[in-house]
Amino acid sequence: YGAKFEGDDLFPCYSSDVSSKYLVRYFEWMKEKIEEIGPEEVHIISLGDLVDGTHLRLQHARETDKNLVDQCMDVVDIFIDQLPRVVDLSKNISFWSVPGNHARVQQRVGSGHPAENMDLMISRFIQRYMAKQPISFNISTNWYVSGEISGNHAIAVHGDEVRGFSNPLRSIGERAIAYQNKMVQSGRFTRLDSVFCGHFHNQMSHDNGVVKTYMNGAFQTSSEYVSR
Repeated sequence: YGAKFEGDDLFPCYSSDVSSKYLVRYFEWMKEKIEEIGPEEVHIISLGDLVDGTHLRLQHARETDKNLVDQCMDVVDIFIDQLPRVVDLSKNISFWSVPGNHARVQQRVGSGHPAENMDLMISRFIQRYMAKQPISFNISTNWYVSGEISGNHAIAVHGDEVRGFSNPLRSIGERAIAYQNKMVQSGRFTRLDSVFCGHFHNQMSHDNGVVKTYMNGAFQTSSEYVSR
């Protein structure tokens, strides 16, 4: 979801047009990088909050310029238009997806299953529309997805369970160890190399000596990522 600032107001008005513009621009940047690097694998990881619901704060109902259904359709349209262009550049593509807190259907955290989330619905629609394309899908119906990236064991999470506001590096370092323990105890991995995390609207990375964590920026608010 995107935002635009009105005058010098501290808080943004959420604009789906801004979000759509940046999402298309990100796909264009992605294609340039694929052509430049020529990677053997391309992993597209959606870390949640593809749309912005009205339930987190009462004022969201007046801040969001489109209802949730129209936002979902806009995002699906962009993906089904842009993904085939990525396929033209690489034949080994995977699409990972985890649900974000802004897209959840429930008003309160923990009041329902993580699958009750509009990010999941969007990802399922993309998977259905892209069924004839050579794309493997790794879509979460829980709080994380796991897989391998060039031999590295990785998980993707949204990150709203991590404590910290805007700059949660200490907390994410501790959480990454907990993620690794959970993966090893479950028998899923013998080790965890990387964690991909969203939620905090700032582009950061952290290495605790065992697990590396990468956080993405946001298409909205005062994130340095979007200001660039």
